[in-house]
Amino acid sequence: MQWPKHGANPQYLYEVLKLDMPANTIDFSANINPLGPPEDVKRQWGSLLSSLLEYPDPFATRLTERISKTTILPKENVLIANGGAEIISMIGHLFARKRVMIVQPAFSEYETACRASACEIDYFYLNENWELDIEGLIATFRELM
Repeated sequence: MQWPKHGANPQYLYEVLKLDMPANTIDFSANINPLGPPEDVKRQWGSLLSSLLEYPDPFATRLTERISKTTILPKENVLIANGGAEIISMIGHLFARKRVMIVQPAFSEYETACRASACEIDYFYLNENWELDIEGLIATFRELM
């Protein structure tokens, strides 16, 4: 059986399982707000459309400064990206051609990013209760070193 590679498209999972998809579903496989945008954004949407003509700042300077100020984090500790998949891709590049371990089950993008970056991949699996065996993880990590 070929499982879907990515979340946020539950219709493909139902198709693979040969099940009818319920009319109302909430997909927890992706970081999507099932309630839609906040009311304040909906009210201001018309005035926000004009800003779509501008190409976004590649350094996200204003957004980074605002997050830094709001959270009291130093600006250099704020990373702006186009979603989790982009950050995971960055992690793959960070560990390019190195040996990595992925705790499974995990979002498939980790493996995809590591393979694209020529990483050597080892796996560690959660136990049958879906719990992380820390001692087992440390022992496996030491064996691989």
